[in-house]
Amino acid sequence: MVASSRSDHTLSAQCLGHLRALPFVAHAILRSSQAGGPRSQELVLDTPEGRYVLPCEEKRSHLGHDTGQAMLHLAEAQPGLMVFAPAVGRALGDAFEHGGVNFVDTAGNCFLRLGERYIARIQARRGASRKRVGKALRAPAYRALLAAMIERNLVDAPSRTIAAEAGVSPQTAIDLRKYLVEQGYVLRTRDHHEWAPERAGEVLTLWLTGYSTTLAPSLAIGRFRAKETDPAELERRIEPILDEIGVWAYGGGAAAQRLTGYYRGDQTMIYVTDGPADLATRLRFAKDESGPISLARTPGRLALRSPQPRCVHPLLAYADLLAEGHDRARDAARELYGQLIAEAKR
Repeated sequence: MVASSRSDHTLSAQCLGHLRALPFVAHAILRSSQAGGPRSQELVLDTPEGRYVLPCEEKRSHLGHDTGQAMLHLAEAQPGLMVFAPAVGRALGDAFEHGGVNFVDTAGNCFLRLGERYIARIQARRGASRKRVGKALRAPAYRALLAAMIERNLVDAPSRTIAAEAGVSPQTAIDLRKYLVEQGYVLRTRDHHEWAPERAGEVLTLWLTGYSTTLAPSLAIGRFRAKETDPAELERRIEPILDEIGVWAYGGGAAAQRLTGYYRGDQTMIYVTDGPADLATRLRFAKDESGPISLARTPGRLALRSPQPRCVHPLLAYADLLAEGHDRARDAARELYGQLIAEAKR
C-alpha cells in the first residue's frame, strides 16, 4: 500500500506533501522496501535529473535525544536515511544535518540532500502547538544551561544563583529561563519552575548541539602536541604541574575512562579554571592545530562536579566524546550515557 493514498491528516501524508512542495521534487511516494523486512519502507523521489530511492523511517511519537541518536547511528548503515516525524526542533535538525540524516516534519521543517545536485534545509516553521524559536542562544546561555542540567533545582533558583554557578550575568540566566519556558522545556506556575519531564531528551540535544557549534569554540585555548605519545606517560608528567597551577579536570576520553573504565583514546582534553597565560609553555606543549591535546576553559564551577576526581561532569565529557566524531568515541559516549546520564536527566 502506498502511504500517499492515506488521509491527509496522517504523518506520512503531511510529510510527503511538504516534500512535493520543494522546487526540485516532481513526485514523492512511500512504498514497501524490497530489501528490508515486512514493515520497512522506502521513499521514492522523482526530480528533473532522475529518481532517488531512500530508506525511510516513520516516527509517530516525540523525537527525543535517544531516538535522535538511534537515527544518527542507523544512518551510518543506511546512507540517505529519511526520517518522518511530528516535529524536529532546531537543535535536532542541526544534528541530523551534520550527521547526514534527511528528515521532514509535519510543520515542513526539513533537511534533504540528494547527492551534490539538490539540497534543501528549512527550519523555524512551527506546528500549531509549538512557539517559534527566538534568536540563537549564545555561549554564556549554554554555560547556564549546563549548570541547570547538572543541578536541576537551579531551574527554579534566583537568577543570581544560576549566574554564580555558571559564571555568567544574571541577565543571561533570566533570558535562558525565559527561552526554556517559551520552548516548553520548563513549566512555569505562578511561583515555581520545573523541567518538563517529557522534553528531557530535547534539552540534551539542545545542549549537545550548542556545545559543539557555540560553546566549545568560546572555551578553546588551543590544540597542542607533547613529546609523550603514550597518554598515561603524559598524564604522569603534567598532573603535578597542573595541580600547582590551579583548578583543572580532564574531559573527553580521559574523563570517560575514569568514569566508566571503558575508553581512553589518544586525545587528551584538559579544562582549566583561571589558568595562566603561559599555561602551554609551563606544560611544555607545542602548538599544533591537529595535535592530540586540547586545552579549554572550564564552563562554570558545576562543570567540575563529578563522581570521580580530576574529571569534568559526565555531561561535558559526553559532549566532548561526541564532538570527536569517530566510532570509538561514539561508543564511549553511549557507555557514559547509559551509566551516568540516562537516569540523571529524567
